[in-house]
Amino acid sequence: MNDEPRLPPVTLPSRTLSADRPVVTAALTQWSSVVAALSPIIGLRGVRALFHRSLKLQQAEHACLASVRIDVQQPDALATMEAALLEESEAAAAAAHEALLKTFIDLLGALIGPALAERLIGFGHVPPSNITAAQDPPP
Repeated sequence: MNDEPRLPPVTLPSRTLSADRPVVTAALTQWSSVVAALSPIIGLRGVRALFHRSLKLQQAEHACLASVRIDVQQPDALATMEAALLEESEAAAAAAHEALLKTFIDLLGALIGPALAERLIGFGHVPPSNITAAQDPPP
């Protein structure tokens, strides 16, 4: 069996994303997948509660997350996350997204167990930061 984490099947959010910001596009795609996978099971309120708790836990480490206000019941719920990540460098956006997603997965795993969390969202931990390797210019 392959030990590589598998990314969930995804579809892009309905808005047009900037092609020159692949980290932001990948982050929004992952969050769209998480919401789509979990909302039929724990409801939009459950997803929102876990997301808001994750935000609170990561805001001190990643200040850009303080401006994120997500109401998953709105059709364009990820707009504030997109705006916050677009203000950051690719590396900072990737770090904020990965920390937020890891916290979310950890919280979900603490509630229902890591194995079930992995089954529900399609991956049990944050995939490696392979989305940033080719995009960041050398220092």
